[in-house]
Amino acid sequence: MENKLATKSNLTQNFLNASKLSVPAGYMLLFLVIFIPVYFYGKLPDDIPYHFNFSGQPTSFGNKVTILILPLIATIQFVLLSILPKLKLHYRYPVTITVDNEQIQKELAGAFGKLMKSSVLLVFILIEIQIIQSVYEAKLFLNHYGIIVYSAIIFIPIITYFIVANKEK
Repeated sequence: MENKLATKSNLTQNFLNASKLSVPAGYMLLFLVIFIPVYFYGKLPDDIPYHFNFSGQPTSFGNKVTILILPLIATIQFVLLSILPKLKLHYRYPVTITVDNEQIQKELAGAFGKLMKSSVLLVFILIEIQIIQSVYEAKLFLNHYGIIVYSAIIFIPIITYFIVANKEK
């Protein structure tokens, strides 16, 4: 029989469910973050943009090898964020830990870590797409909205975690 944690809100249960879905999604995103640059590498010119301004226009260019650095960094962060929970470190929680809330707070912190792994990988994929698209098209799909999209992908799980952790005091 499944041991389900007692939670105080549907938001908490949705947060935990989303983290469970983010595990297989994380592996799929890791595959994509590696596959996309490797697939396009041979089709890219020798110089590609690697930095963009707030309008989404390229401001710095470099050798196409730079696009292979993104999957390397993404893979390292994925591995580190996978190992970190296994180290049994003492976390600093956004709420005071009590005997009554310790189990759910640990579960929420683990869920947060899983969601952040997927969120960061998604940002890496969007950056790769931005770089590749800027080579082939003048109009970029994120243009000046890119920073808003990247920020939302990172900060929505963070904000949601703080809200849920406070609901489960």
